[in-house]
Amino acid sequence: MIFGTGMAIVTSVFPPGERGRVLGINVSAVYLGLSLGPFLGGFLTHQFGWRSIFLVNVPIGLLVIYLLATKLHGEWAGSRGEKFDRAGSVIYGSTLVALMYGLSRLPSQAGAWLILAGIAGAVLFIGWEMKAVSPLLDMSLFIGNAAFAFSNVAALINYSATFAVTFLISLYLQYIKDLLPSTQA
Repeated sequence: MIFGTGMAIVTSVFPPGERGRVLGINVSAVYLGLSLGPFLGGFLTHQFGWRSIFLVNVPIGLLVIYLLATKLHGEWAGSRGEKFDRAGSVIYGSTLVALMYGLSRLPSQAGAWLILAGIAGAVLFIGWEMKAVSPLLDMSLFIGNAAFAFSNVAALINYSATFAVTFLISLYLQYIKDLLPSTQA
């Protein structure tokens, strides 16, 4: 939810003359995190154990909450009067759980069934959102705007490739080079 709404909040809070700068800072932070994340995660895991990668987020989260409360001024809730799409959010959440848990259970038959349930949930979600009065995700953005749809596909391909390289390098270092976080160099 943070990554999906961050750009919308940034563009609604800052005036048009400052948006280029703050969007550049936002994108820089994303790519800095993508670049430093594997290194810092490996360092923390090696020095303090795998639980440290979760604990390190507590002070960061508290800092973000503080900065939001003290620095983010202005109204950024742009959906006044609209009802929250509870059914759509339940369908969406259930779909993600089924897909993620199904992928973690592969190659078992239960994993395949969960993935199929997740795909069916995605189809149901799209159908529901196309009929909803106040949709969680406005599907008309993808249908009526080719530039928006293709830019999202390009971003998906970009981030998939970036993550795939990181994931495969970590497997290479662990299984081919036998460099495990617990091994002393």
